[in-house]
Amino acid sequence: MPPLQHSISIKIFMYLQVLDFVTTIAGFRLGLAEGNPIVRSMTEAGPVFGVAASKILAFVFGVICYALNRHALIRRVNYWYLAVVTWNLVLIGFCSRLDRG
Repeated sequence: MPPLQHSISIKIFMYLQVLDFVTTIAGFRLGLAEGNPIVRSMTEAGPVFGVAASKILAFVFGVICYALNRHALIRRVNYWYLAVVTWNLVLIGFCSRLDRG
């Protein structure tokens, strides 16, 4: 894969981390719970702190993968996070509809 595509993959990874953070916090505000047991345990120190800490770890993971030329792994993980963000948005939409009656 050309270097430009590697660069795009890591950027997408970082954007997806931000989107996961934002949608997870929005979900918490609507009364939803964290589905990942590891992140859920991290949120015991506070929801924003726990999710932020998990995103910092994810950023570190992404940088390490990029530095080790594990670009295919980053691309595969991007599909996972795209699914997670999509799921978060579906749940947020569902909760929003319930609030309206």
